[in-house]
Amino acid sequence: MVQKKGLGRGLDALIPEDLNSGRDRKAVQEISIDLIRPGPSQTRTDFKTETIASLALSIKEHGMLQPVLVREIPDGYEIIAGERRFRACQAAGLKKINAIVKYFDDTEAAVVSLIENVQRQDLNPIEEAKAYDQLATKHCYTQEEISRKAGKSRPFVANMLRLLDLPGEIKKMLEEGLLTPGHARALLTLGSPAKQIKAAEKIIAQKLNVRQSENLVKNMNLRQAAKTAPGKAESEQFFNYSEKEKKLQDMLQAKTKIKASVNGGGKIEISFKNTVHLEKIMEMFHVKHR
Repeated sequence: MVQKKGLGRGLDALIPEDLNSGRDRKAVQEISIDLIRPGPSQTRTDFKTETIASLALSIKEHGMLQPVLVREIPDGYEIIAGERRFRACQAAGLKKINAIVKYFDDTEAAVVSLIENVQRQDLNPIEEAKAYDQLATKHCYTQEEISRKAGKSRPFVANMLRLLDLPGEIKKMLEEGLLTPGHARALLTLGSPAKQIKAAEKIIAQKLNVRQSENLVKNMNLRQAAKTAPGKAESEQFFNYSEKEKKLQDMLQAKTKIKASVNGGGKIEISFKNTVHLEKIMEMFHVKHR
């Protein structure tokens, strides 16, 4: 089983054991940078120019501290892990690059490349979801197998894959960091892409947290249900619980949760940090401690 690895443990920590046994590996060697090309399984699409430039400056000053991982192909070498380092070396004007050569077939190379990207934990949510999707669709991995190899829980993998069902506009919001996966998962329960986009825009405009976003979506679904349930009061159909929740939190300076029920009732939960905080909340409600 592959556990979650940190960045400082080297390339061996990123190669699954079942892909690392029984194969000879050459020591770190210098390879002409012109003979190396990116691999086709690269999930990362957003190589930030400023990040590459910063890494290039570091390489110029300190040298290349960690080699890239490559495999031999007929016309040179293909990157398995380390494309950002490779790009930084190009930007730094290096003619040769430190590399470790491994002998992977196409499937093994793709799997290691995808898992390496996921374990480095700096993909945006859509890039990460696409990595899991490639493992599932192209390489026939189950969610349980992906979970073990990537060092993630199976529910986490399943939830990330669900993000790919969202409209392109919302995926773009995730890529740009305007929404978190938690926000996006709340949107999945809405019935149409148009409603999902409308809710997403409202979440961003009002800077709602995940809990408030869940309440927003819940209210939208309640309003939709009320259209087919005559007898509901109009005020009940269109009551904005998320807005009231936010006002309560601002007033009380405490985490507040409104749980509405379909029959029009509900309850309010107020969290407090300690007894002093509780006393302050009680004073706001003019409740005296006896």
